[in-house]
Amino acid sequence: DHLRKLLVSPTFVETAPLRVFAIAERFALEDEVKIASRHTLSSNLLDSPLSDDLKHITAYSYQQLLILHRNRAQAAQLLFDRHTPGGDYCEKCAHEKRWWVDYKRRAKEELAMRPTSDVVFSMKWASKSVSACTGCGGNILKAMPYMEMMKQRVDALPSTI
Repeated sequence: DHLRKLLVSPTFVETAPLRVFAIAERFALEDEVKIASRHTLSSNLLDSPLSDDLKHITAYSYQQLLILHRNRAQAAQLLFDRHTPGGDYCEKCAHEKRWWVDYKRRAKEELAMRPTSDVVFSMKWASKSVSACTGCGGNILKAMPYMEMMKQRVDALPSTI
């Protein structure tokens, strides 16, 4: 029990979630597999370092993890296609909300690699889209309740195998 808890401790699961997944899968630790699979969402699986621990799992279990990532990414991206933060135009510049177009494009790219809300809904990350429009800084602040709602919807998507 102590080793199981240690395996999914932040020390390991946050720094090497794919390795933790592989170890948990190898020893059929179902609860730990779920915890690790959720943490892999913050990683780009295709850029993860090769680990000898992967030798001990089946292609089936790894494919399940890839499917989780793909399905969650597609569902999160679809949320961005279905919802916009009110109004089509920037109030200050009277043009299409360039910050939103830029933010949405970057968010969908990020979600394709790491289908988690951790990055795309941070103010630091979102503020990078402000440069797309001189008047949109205030619009991003006004959109924060919308972004919080979107974050909750992404967080509600299935997150484990």
